[in-house]
Amino acid sequence: MRANTTTNKAVLPPNLTFHALRHTYASLCVAAGIPPLEISRFMGHSKVTTTLTIYSHLFPSDHTDAMMALSALAAPIAPNVVPMRRRG
Repeated sequence: MRANTTTNKAVLPPNLTFHALRHTYASLCVAAGIPPLEISRFMGHSKVTTTLTIYSHLFPSDHTDAMMALSALAAPIAPNVVPMRRRG
């Protein structure tokens, strides 16, 4: 690796590859909360599905935000809203 040839002492591990650095960069982007489409563009992937396939294990998968949004639909909009009664 070129970084190790510029000094007398090894700066980077000899088995570290550019590809590993690329994966690290993408992983840090996911951890920072950057949307998959942007990461896909940063990485030069032609499709966002490529990014999602490679890094899907890094994205949150607990669906907490989606479930909270759905449960908010059941909550009253304002304290003065009264549920309608069914006739029957």
